[in-house]
Amino acid sequence: GVLKPSPPPMRMVWGWHSCLALSSLLASVSSGQLVLNAANFDAEVEKHKRILVEFSSAHCEICQQTKPVLKQAVLDLGMVNLSSVIARTEDLPRASERFGLKGFPAYHYYVDGELKKSYTGFQRLFGNAQRVVDWIRKREEAATKVSVLGRSIKGPGGKKGELALMGRVKQNSVRHKMLLKVSEELANLDALNCRLHLQWLDKGDDPKKDTMLSLHRFFFPSQEEEELNYSGAWSLDRIVAWVIKNAQPMVADDIDQVYVARQLEETGLEASVVAILGEEVQSDDRQQVADLFRTFAGSYPRWRFAVPSHVSEDKEEQLSDDHKALLHMVQPPSVVLTQRNRQLFTLDGLQPLQDKERVSDFFKQVKQGVLRPTYKSQPLPNRDRDDDGCLVLTGRTFADHALDPRKNVLVLFTPALEAPKSKAFSTAFSTVARSLKSHESIVCATMDGMQNECEEEMDEIPKVVLYPAVAAKKKMSKRQVYRGRPDAEAMLDFALETSKAPQRDDL
Repeated sequence: GVLKPSPPPMRMVWGWHSCLALSSLLASVSSGQLVLNAANFDAEVEKHKRILVEFSSAHCEICQQTKPVLKQAVLDLGMVNLSSVIARTEDLPRASERFGLKGFPAYHYYVDGELKKSYTGFQRLFGNAQRVVDWIRKREEAATKVSVLGRSIKGPGGKKGELALMGRVKQNSVRHKMLLKVSEELANLDALNCRLHLQWLDKGDDPKKDTMLSLHRFFFPSQEEEELNYSGAWSLDRIVAWVIKNAQPMVADDIDQVYVARQLEETGLEASVVAILGEEVQSDDRQQVADLFRTFAGSYPRWRFAVPSHVSEDKEEQLSDDHKALLHMVQPPSVVLTQRNRQLFTLDGLQPLQDKERVSDFFKQVKQGVLRPTYKSQPLPNRDRDDDGCLVLTGRTFADHALDPRKNVLVLFTPALEAPKSKAFSTAFSTVARSLKSHESIVCATMDGMQNECEEEMDEIPKVVLYPAVAAKKKMSKRQVYRGRPDAEAMLDFALETSKAPQRDDL
């Protein structure tokens, strides 16, 4: 199938017009950072050519941790001559409804009042102030820094992992302007690092027949071409889709070229298959796995494969948090298959990785949806239970307990660093756990929701969920989320009222 990029951004229709007259008076700045509210939001977004907006909540502990990071990013932007503005909102009325937010913190990037990009979650996207600045720089430079090459130059240069889109067009023509738009669209994809280079046609050249467009892929594996020529129709969507389809090797040899879940989502690819082999695996064995992957590439055209070389400690420090997590997801040698819905699946051991039939069965089972995903997980704890008698769950053990049809399991998901709200929930939950210690069918458990992942969506932390004693396949649909305050008595009533007696037919 043809890979299709995300649809072009929709023009935002700004509301709250009665507040616009007050916006200039109500705009506020906190420590150099623009703070948006219901009165000034529309006017400020329209006013600034480029603006990155953080949507936050006073009840979101992760949001509070991002405040100093974004303030530092504001200061750094002023030092590197970038024009984008960083703004934040807190508990903006009707924000979730109006902007379709799925959680906090959330980020929207506007250019000339149009929403160009939206994300949920800080760590996966940015992680620190420098990455915020780098993210903004990439988008600004795509619009302002285009290299113009002389006719005698055959092609651009670049580093491994970089892409160069080279167009030979008539200056100021329709196709010239289209390539500028292509460059901006590609800059909005975190998965790609693509620079636009132009060569001008001579006066006597035909602006259509003599136009050329090529994609240069630097230091690709020897089995794949480094330069590709475009032969399709000249439209924005088709050119962007062509670049996306060819931007990554079918079998990459560098961890930087591996697409993580959010990059799969934005490019429209379905899955990324990575062999994490470890330092001890010999080069011949590594090549055998790569050759095996290459035999599957044609059968899974919307998957991308990688057999990266061993990653040194220095290089690991430069990787994104998602790529670091990928490296430590398994004990090598293993294959990690990531789908764009963020589900991960693993096949462990060097021997299975070199067995074509085993690998083929693994891929088919993933495609058919019959395998349970592998989740981010801390090591197994030294003690199964804490002092209150709560089971200590990890990503690996969550399903064994919480999805057990014989048990009602009350789980408290906590953040790694406890703020006042988390401490209040932990204290109340401890009281509940002690009260239920001898209960026949309710088990209490805790899980660090920042260091582990599972079937439960971590849309808010702390979070208390009751998984009732029903058939395993019904556990997630029948689960109940506690919506009350951190009060032990209310939490205990919730557990008793929503738990179920195990039914033989459900087991």
